[in-house]
Amino acid sequence: MFTVVESEVVGPELSEHLENRVPSTIRLAHMEFLKRKDKIEEINTAIGNVFLSVHPAMEKRLYNLDAEDSPFKDGVIKYTAYINYSLYL
Repeated sequence: MFTVVESEVVGPELSEHLENRVPSTIRLAHMEFLKRKDKIEEINTAIGNVFLSVHPAMEKRLYNLDAEDSPFKDGVIKYTAYINYSLYL
C-alpha cells in the first residue's frame, strides 16, 4: 500500500529483516556471470538427480554420524557458503 505525503508518493516501509537481506551465493554467482563480456551462454546447471557411488570412507561416516569422533554427533550440520571466484578469471 502506498501513501501520499505532501504530494509525494511514498512506498511501503520494509522490515529490518528485508532491509538486511543479501543475495544467496547462487545469486551472487549469477550476477558475476552477467558481468561477462564474451559470448559465453549460460546453461542449466541446476542440481538434479545425480547418482554417483559413495566413497567407502564417506559411507562409513554417514552411517556413524552419532559416533564420538564425528563432527555431526550433536545433530547439527552447519552450511558454509563457498564461492569459487577462480571460475570467473
